[in-house]
Amino acid sequence: MGGFGGNSRQNDAVSQEILSNQHFDALGARITSIGNGICDSTYALNNSILTEGRALQTQIADCCCNTQLAIKDLAAGIHAEGEATRALIQQNEVQALRDKVTDLQFQQSQCAQNAYLINQLRPCPVPAYITSSPYAQYNGCGCTGMNV
Repeated sequence: MGGFGGNSRQNDAVSQEILSNQHFDALGARITSIGNGICDSTYALNNSILTEGRALQTQIADCCCNTQLAIKDLAAGIHAEGEATRALIQQNEVQALRDKVTDLQFQQSQCAQNAYLINQLRPCPVPAYITSSPYAQYNGCGCTGMNV
């Protein structure tokens, strides 16, 4: 047994124990460091997810609001276009009726003018007063007969 006072093995064992404890302490510090790194990265990841989630929620809300406004604008445009179409149809119908009235008034005027001209330019004479027909004969039994 070598060493001072015969304790060389004991000293070696204590040295080994001290070295072993130092290694375990270093490993523990590394594990703690890794754990802190995991905690920090998890915290950062959670914050990132929350931030992105809030941003996404805001985008979805904006998109929804913009879509609703676009739908309202589209509906208003369709309604206005329908009203304009309805007004145009009514205007066309009223104009068609006016044209028809104008045509009928023109036809009536033509008929009145033609009747006037025919009455003025009649091909057969009109007697000044009403008399019996010179072509009809009155016989004794009360009947008139035509002379042929």
